[in-house]
This record gives sequence, structure tokens and C-alpha cells, in this order.
Amino acid sequence: MILTYKELKIDIPYDAVQVENIEVKQAINDHGYLKLSLLIEEGKIFEYINKNITDEKVIVEIDSQNMKKTLFIGKISEVHMSYESNLHIMEIKCISYTNDFDIKKNSRTFCNLGMTYKDVITKVLESYPGASFKDEVTQGALIEDFLLQYEETDWQFLKRLASHFNAVLISECTIDYGRFYFGLPMINKSEKIILEEYEVTKDIDTYNKRDALGLKENFLQEYIAWDIISDKDFELGEQVVLNNVACKVAQIHTEVSKEEIKNIYTMVLERGIRTVYKTNHKIFGMSIPAIIKEVKGNNVKVHFTIDPVYEEFSNQKYFTYAIESSSWYCMPEKESEVHIYFPTNDEKEAIAIHAVRSNGENAQYASKIQDPDIKSFSNPSGSEMKLTPSDMNFKADDSGSVALNLAQSGDVSLTGKNINFTATENLELGMRNGDGDTPALRPETIQISAKSKIEVSKGGTLGLQITDQTFLQGPKIICEGSIKDVVPLPAEIANRGKDDAELINKINAQAKYATEQKIQEAKSKMGFGLVAAVIGVVAIAVAAVVIVGTGGLALGPIVALVGGATAVLAGGSEMAQGSTSYSKAQSGDFSDTGNFLLDTVCRGNKTLYNIVKYGSVMVAAISIAVLTGGAGSFLVKKLAVDMGGDVAINA
Repeated sequence: MILTYKELKIDIPYDAVQVENIEVKQAINDHGYLKLSLLIEEGKIFEYINKNITDEKVIVEIDSQNMKKTLFIGKISEVHMSYESNLHIMEIKCISYTNDFDIKKNSRTFCNLGMTYKDVITKVLESYPGASFKDEVTQGALIEDFLLQYEETDWQFLKRLASHFNAVLISECTIDYGRFYFGLPMINKSEKIILEEYEVTKDIDTYNKRDALGLKENFLQEYIAWDIISDKDFELGEQVVLNNVACKVAQIHTEVSKEEIKNIYTMVLERGIRTVYKTNHKIFGMSIPAIIKEVKGNNVKVHFTIDPVYEEFSNQKYFTYAIESSSWYCMPEKESEVHIYFPTNDEKEAIAIHAVRSNGENAQYASKIQDPDIKSFSNPSGSEMKLTPSDMNFKADDSGSVALNLAQSGDVSLTGKNINFTATENLELGMRNGDGDTPALRPETIQISAKSKIEVSKGGTLGLQITDQTFLQGPKIICEGSIKDVVPLPAEIANRGKDDAELINKINAQAKYATEQKIQEAKSKMGFGLVAAVIGVVAIAVAAVVIVGTGGLALGPIVALVGGATAVLAGGSEMAQGSTSYSKAQSGDFSDTGNFLLDTVCRGNKTLYNIVKYGSVMVAAISIAVLTGGAGSFLVKKLAVDMGGDVAINA
């Protein structure tokens, strides 16, 4: 039904008796609004209240001798009925079609850094038939970084994009689909007006807020606004010279007053319309799940779970992955889940954190996440470090053909196709000299077995080779034969040197004792050194696993790392000194052998050396016991006994 009110033609989806009042409002960065009061017949109340107005619209046109134009087209947003002085009044509120962009809250990402702002806006509007915009500010600029729309309506997101240019949106409310200006339009009809009656407002509060937010070249005089009444027809955003001051139309309020259509305009300086860079406060401290699509260095390319489809681009955004330690490099695998964390309101500062293992029950390595008592660190090729309540396992692949097993029972198993032990100085196996209460250690049996050949050599000139035959090689080979009857010697000759044997035996006994003591001491050092090194390595490994398992550094793992490293250094020094002493003792050299830790770090101070040596091993062993839930308590007790005996001997 078309109604006429003053110089207005109003097309509404209702049969009304007459129009009582009309009011149209337009403002920058907002939709257009219409408020219409109608007098209706009493019998139409329930019909109009229940009427479906989903696709209905209201059109207001100016139809006068001087002007014919559309003033407003919009959807009905609210209907209100009232009964006043025996009259039935229906009040209708309408809103422009840009409100379609401001209803549903959406979440999505824009990770293609090759997109322009115009491309992003077009992508946002593609779900709205007929929607359009006019770019007045971007000049083809590319997005500076990854953009996130999270729990925002498209209108809110578009206003936030405009703030990247300190710009605004101008809604078009004279068409029946969503259309707007992105930035202030260049509308200049050379309009000039001189008025003596107007209202002036200085918005100090807005000035203070924008100044606090760091808006550049922000001046208080830019926040002056003039409210004027004029019968001229100005558009929102149009440039008008008011009393010789260039202004922009920031608001339009059209109403009927005293039987006339009255336009109230709010004029402001163009710089006063600027906006500050807006962020989305909802993302502060939040994280969004994502699937890793590519890993490069310590950066990852991801597919956000809020995006239904993953799109690959040549200029894709990479997110820095926050590794828990500067000394630990362990990037998540492709197709694993991470969280993109937002430490501030600005999505540009997002980082990737917390890789999550989410294998299903039928996945290849699903068994690794079934038992919480078993700690596992592995990669897709099958290489793995696994800690169980009873042992520690290292393997190179799923077959287990190359593996190392350290059992709490004391058994060590090393498996491989080719196993090479290399030492720059000495390598000793199966020996430990006694030290105080610690008895010397000798294996009950050493077995060396090979299918085709066993070879032991020294320098290429001395050695033993066992194949189908046995070969000995050396410059001098002593072979003891059977005892034969000797020819009696003359008494003079026979008695010559009769006391030599006793003297030689005495000297030999002394030399043998000294040699055995030196060898025992050397073996003890090598044995202790090997144990200390193993404990240090285990402490470092346990600390690493705890750090990975807890997602960060803590005091316990740090103490284990420091104690383990020092124990490895002390053990290496002991083994090197023992190995050299053993070789020298074998050749009859009983001189002192240097010790790296004692001579360099402790500067020859044996008391300090013993404290460092046994202290580091005790710290490492205690750390193992604590971090493994008591599994190393026996080792701690044994080391305490060892250290007590050694300190007593060296006192």
C-alpha cells in the first residue's frame, strides 16, 4: 500500500489509515534506519502482528515539485502496537539492507598474503546475492599479514578492516540490497552555505581515547561538530563548505516538523572522522586448533579447523612454532594438530604451540599412547627412545635390528648389523679395580664368538687370527715345550749364583705386587668411570623425556641435566686415566697418569675433585630416582657406599 505524507510517498506492506510520523537516520559506520508511525484499523491488529514480513520492504520517496528521489529502502526489523486515545497506532522500525551483513557471526581466516583488501572484502560478500561495495581508500593494497575473522559479523569485520586505513564504512540505504562505500566517498558538489544558527559540539572524550590509542597527528580542534538545519539535499559523506570551513556530512536526520520535512545535518572536519586501528578483543589469550600442512625451519603452514576447506597459495602465511627450549629442536609432523595461540588482540602476533598427538585406535603407532607408564619419543620412520618401568630402549627403526636396551636388572643388550667401538686412547671391557669397600670386578666369563673369523691385532705387526686355523704374528713368539733332563754341571758352575733365584723371586714378587696394585687401581678407575658415564647419560635422557612430557623446563630436569653432564665428564676423565695407567703398568711404568678434570678444572685439588666426581654422580643418580618415581634408589644407596669408601681411602 502506498501512503502519502507531506511530500513523501511511503510504500508499506500494510493497509493503514494514515501516517502519523516518520523519521530517517543515517550515520557514518552504521546502517540506515527508518521509524514510521501508522494509524490502523482495529480489526487489523492481530493480522499484522502475525503477518510474515521476511521478504517485505518499505520504500520512502520524496515527491515534490523541486525534488524526486528515493530517501530510504529497507527491511522491517520491529513492529510495535499501541492503543492511544482510542486510536490504534502501529510503529514500524526498518533498517537498510547492509544489516544483512550484521546478523550472523562468522569465523574464518585469510592466510594468502598475496590477497588485496579488495579481494578479502569480495570474499566476505560472496555469500550475499547482489551485495557490492566501492573501494575509496585501499588503492590495491595487499593485506599486511594474516587476517582472522573470529566470532564477528561480516559488518563488524569490514569496519575493522577499514580501520587499517583509519577509514570508515558508508552504508547505502536507497537500494534493496547491501551496498556500501569502503572509505569516505569523493562527493563534492561545490555546496557552500552560510548560517548564523547552528549548534557546536567539541568531542573531547573521543579525542582523549584516540590520543591514548596512539592516533598520529591527533588535534583537539579536529573533533568539533556542527549541527545545522537545512532544506538542501546533502548525501552522507559529501563535502560541504559551512561558513567557509570545509566539512563532511557525518550524520543525516530527516523528520517532519510543523508540517514540513526537516533535514538535520551533523558536519565534522574530515580528519575528525578518522578511526584508530581496531582489533578483536575476543581473541586475546585464545587458541584455535589447526592441522599442519607444511614444516619449514621452525615455522609451520596450517589449515585452521574453522575453515571448512584448505586452500594452498604460493604466498601462504607461515606461523612460528614455539619450541619449549632454545636448545631443543623438535618440530611437529605434517598432518598433526597444533594450536594457533593469540597472545594479544592483534592476530598478526599469533604463534603455533602445543602439538597434539591424536592417533586413532587403528593407527600404525596407536599402541604408543595406550600405557601412561611407558614414555615414548619417536619419529615417523620408526626411530624411538622408549622408557618403561623396567628398562630403557633405543632403536633405529620398527624392525629393531639396530637397538640398545638398558635393563634395570643390570643387563645391557646391543644389537646391530655392524658394531664398531672406537676410542682415541684406550678401550677396556670387563674390568674394575677394587677401591675401599668396593671389590675388584672381573667377569666370570668373556665369550667372543664369530661365524668365520676372529682377529685381534696391534699395529698390523702383532696379532691373533682364528679361522679354520690359528695364526700368531709378532717379532718374538715364546713357545714353552716339555721339560727334558739336563746335563749335570760342575759344582763350581752349579753353585754359581745359587742365591740369585731367591733374590730374583723377591724382586719379581715386589714388581708383581706393584704391577697388580697399579692394574687394580687402573681397573677401578675405568669401572667407576664407565658407571659414572652411564649414569650421566641416563640422567640426561630422563631429564629430556621429562621436559618433553611436561612441556617446559623445571628445577628437577635442570638439576638432572647439570648433574648428568658433570658425571659424564668425571667418568670420561676416570676412564681415560685408568686406561692409560693400565697400559703403563703392563709395560712396567708406575709413574702417575694425568686426569683432565683433576688437573685442569680442579687444579690438582684431589679433595675438590672427589667432591665433584662423587657429588655429580650422586646428584645424577638421585635425579634418576626422583624423575623415574624411585626406580634408581638402589643405585643411589650403592653410590653412597662407594663414595664413603673412596673418601676414607683418600683422606
